[in-house]
Amino acid sequence: MKVEISSLSGDLRAEEFFDWLAECDQFYKYTRISYSKMVKTLGFKLKHEALVWWDRLLKTRRWEGKRPIET
Repeated sequence: MKVEISSLSGDLRAEEFFDWLAECDQFYKYTRISYSKMVKTLGFKLKHEALVWWDRLLKTRRWEGKRPIET
């Protein structure tokens, strides 16, 4: 059985975003992936505004000398 997480574009209403988070939670419970791999794999599911936000967050954290996001 192939199971995938839908992409997140960043233009969702709050209810749709929480539905996406619940979908992610179910996926990771099913696959038993570690928290550090969850963060990396979810980064690939972001598109449009959500991807821009994520890239900016990672770059800002690096510039400020903060640790990478792991969970």
